[in-house]
Amino acid sequence: MTMQKLAYLAGPEVFLPNAAEIGQEKIDICKKYNICGLFPIFELDLNHFATAAPDRKEVALRIFRHNLQLMNRADFIIANMTPFRGPSIDPGTAFEIGYMHALHAENADKRIFLYSNVDRTYLERFDDDTGNAVDDLGMEIEDFGLRDNLMIHCAALVSRTEVKVHDAAEDQRFTDLTAFRACVIEAAALWQTVPQGPALHRQAAGRG
Repeated sequence: MTMQKLAYLAGPEVFLPNAAEIGQEKIDICKKYNICGLFPIFELDLNHFATAAPDRKEVALRIFRHNLQLMNRADFIIANMTPFRGPSIDPGTAFEIGYMHALHAENADKRIFLYSNVDRTYLERFDDDTGNAVDDLGMEIEDFGLRDNLMIHCAALVSRTEVKVHDAAEDQRFTDLTAFRACVIEAAALWQTVPQGPALHRQAAGRG
């Protein structure tokens, strides 16, 4: 069997009240495909950080460096780009995608897998009834038919993967793992981390 791959699991799920439960579900899905999921909060002892560095800025820096170390170890990233606190991706996740893209530029085997639980384009999420692609300040909203800002979506395209999309119920936007599973299946097929079988031939969620 192919050597187990490491996947950095990025997304705003870390802010959920049941973050540990969702993180474990993601890790369990990965495990079925012989992939080791790295969910940031499971690799992090915040109590230890807070004790060792009571200054909040220092705690933040330690978390930042810790997450970079995890991404350096990972073979690829699976990032949740579902809109968070607004019409666009969580900014921390956006940074992590950019960081992994920089690693991909140095090592083409470092892949980027993205998914969204909202089946609307970036422009459509602004709900502009005037037909004008501008925001409330009169500034242009890009319209390339992508799932977010082109610098985010195109990171997957350059990595030779497609963004997986699933139109989840509003109350399950950050807990529905249908599109996440589709990313795991694509990664498993790419690296052949599990024997070919029914699981890899299931219909994967989404279009790019």
